[in-house]
Amino acid sequence: MMNSPTFLPALQTFAADTTSKFVQHLTANPEDQFKGPISAVVKAAGIALGEMKVEVVTEIQVAEVHGRPDMGVTVGGLLAGYIELK
Repeated sequence: MMNSPTFLPALQTFAADTTSKFVQHLTANPEDQFKGPISAVVKAAGIALGEMKVEVVTEIQVAEVHGRPDMGVTVGGLLAGYIELK
């Protein structure tokens, strides 16, 4: 079970970081603006779940997927999944 007192600040930071990216009224790729905040909140979720070795790699290239997902998530050095931002 996720430790809410540990994870709640990460969610609050995610919300603040994401909001700050989009109030600037600059022309930028929206997906790219999410990569930093998403990476941080995924790592925080790993810590809250007791997994200290959670990493996020952007623009991962995997032959089996026949594409390039926006992010890949590893847990303990093993690929655990992908994140596709839209």
